[in-house]
This record gives sequence, structure tokens and C-alpha cells, in this order.
Amino acid sequence: MKVMVLGLRALPGIAGGVESHCEHLYPLIANAGVDVEILVRSAYVARTATRQWRGVRIRRLWSPRKSGMEVILHTFLGVLYAAMHRPDVLHLHSVGPAIFTPLARLLGLHVVVTHHAPDYVQAKWGRLGKWILETGERMAMRYANQVISVSRHGAAELNRLYGREPVVILNGVPFMGPTDSGAVLDELRLDSSRYVLHVGRAIPDKRQDDLIEAFSRARLPGWKLVLVGDLSGDDAYSKRVRRMAAGRAGVVLAGFRSGVDLRTLFTNAGCFVLPSAIEGLPIALLEALSAGRAVVASNIPANHEIELPADCYFQVGDVDAMATAMSRIPDTVPPQVWKALQSRVHEEYDWSRIAEQTVQFYRDALSERL
Repeated sequence: MKVMVLGLRALPGIAGGVESHCEHLYPLIANAGVDVEILVRSAYVARTATRQWRGVRIRRLWSPRKSGMEVILHTFLGVLYAAMHRPDVLHLHSVGPAIFTPLARLLGLHVVVTHHAPDYVQAKWGRLGKWILETGERMAMRYANQVISVSRHGAAELNRLYGREPVVILNGVPFMGPTDSGAVLDELRLDSSRYVLHVGRAIPDKRQDDLIEAFSRARLPGWKLVLVGDLSGDDAYSKRVRRMAAGRAGVVLAGFRSGVDLRTLFTNAGCFVLPSAIEGLPIALLEALSAGRAVVASNIPANHEIELPADCYFQVGDVDAMATAMSRIPDTVPPQVWKALQSRVHEEYDWSRIAEQTVQFYRDALSERL
């Protein structure tokens, strides 16, 4: 069975929820005997980069590095490439690339679309961008052979909107065990269990600006706030977050982190906070629970699906409520609660189990065609 994957920027080590999803999932699928080829964008991959990674073949296709256009042009070229090479399954990730679902079907391809989140509700998109993303969602729900949702609440909402119920195959999370390295803590001058952690991209919907203000109001003596993610961009939001961080004591911009550094930051945090206005199924929140950390999160459906204690949620944009939660939750929620959540996350969101479900999903889809 040959599966071609399209819709992510690149891998490995590229920030982004879809990229993280694919980086964890497809090596496991390849290990199960599936021929996996991932089409990545040239703007993110050097010409000399490896064409094989952990059993996955990587094909670099041209794309411009311009927001919006890179997705459209790369996906169009990817669909044409797939039409020439005839995989058993073309797997599109996200609603933007899914706008080409009808073209892929017209070219005789068997199309699976994974719906990660309703990206069109993100504040960064203008009118045209929102229209493209909304249209992509409609095209996926109408024309894809199969649709996967990474969350139960997402599947229910798609069923309500389109009268078609996707298959639920959850996002996964790696095991976040302790590390022997404290290098990143020394580099950032952090004390174990004495910092609030956030991991996320530099987009307004992640609301790092609210988190900085809430941390200042929480007045946690001796604590720091660590923001992990690339906030070095020239966009207005990144600049705003950098200005706020520079003007507040104890705020550390850690940049993009992965591997041992990221595990170390998760497993030594005193509290993890996710103030997002929009999520599909938040991998960073699951990673914090996998590490056994106390967590505080906004009261959006994606975060409620994880079923934290009620006091751990706050209204999106309510800075005072966020400050109160992050100052109280680590001390008031018993350790056994986080231990139980850690065990449930390891069982329910296990990548090996999710890979098995996906492989079986592919096989069932192909058997229906015979």
C-alpha cells in the first residue's frame, strides 16, 4: 500500500501542530509496512536535505515562502505529482490544502482529508484567506472519500454543519519522561518547578500577550514565565509580544525548542498555561499532562474535551481569572489528580495506537474499493 501525504510544510523539526502530528505518526505507519511518501515545501527544506527519514520518503516540491500562496501553489503541484505517481491513498492535512479535493478526485485519486481545526476562524486571516479555508472545509466534507477528525468535538461540529460524520482518530502525544539534562534550565536561568510554561506559535489566537499580563498580575514570587516558540518575526503580533516581554520582569522568550530541551522544559515546569482562543486538539496541553504537570487552560471546546478539573479553566481573554488560576491550581489540585490524567493521556493519546488505527483505516478504505 502506498500513501502520499500533502499539506504540511516539512519535517522533521518544523514548528506547527500539523507538522508535529505528521512527524510522530508517519514513521510508525512506515514501520507497519506502508510505503509513505511525504511531499514537503521547498521553502523549508534545503536541496541537499535527506530524502529518507525514519522509513519515510521525503519529496521536495517547489513552493514560494509567502503566507497563503505557498499552501495553494504547493498543494496544486502536489496533487498533479500524485496524479502522475498514483498512490493508493492521497492524504491531505488541513482545510487549506483540502480545497483541491475535487481536483484530486477528478484525477482519479482516492482522497483522505484530516480536519485538524477550523483554521478560518483564526484572527490572522483576511477575507480572502477565510474564504479559501472555509471553501476547503466544504470541499473536504463533500468530495473526500474519507474524512478524519483529530477530536471528538471537531467531528461533532462537522456533522452538525455538513450532515457527514468524520471518523475520529485522535491526536497523539509522546511520552514526556524526565531527562538527565539540565542544560536548557541553566541556559535560561530557570529553577525547576519555579516557572510557568507556554508552548505555541506566534499567532494572535494563542494569546501569549494575555498570558504575559496575567503572569504579571499573578505575582508569583521567584517564578518566571517561559514562552517557547518562534516569536522573532516581523509581524505586528510578534513585535507586540516581544515589547510586552521586555517590559515585564521574569518573562523569558525561549525561542523554538524540540527534543531533549523541550522535554526538560515540560518535565520541570511548575505549571503549564494554554490561553488559546482556538485549538483543534492541543498537542502542547497533552504534552504537559504527559509530563505530569499542573495545567491551566482557556474554556474552549478543544480544551474541555481533555476533561481537566473545573477550576483549571478560565474564560478566554479573562486575564484576572487566568492569573488567579495559575497562582492557585499548582497548590490546590492534589498531585494524584495529575497522576491520573497522566495515565489517561498515555493510554488514550498513544501514538502507536493511533498509528495502528490509521493503518487499519487505510486498509478498510482500500478494501471498500475492491
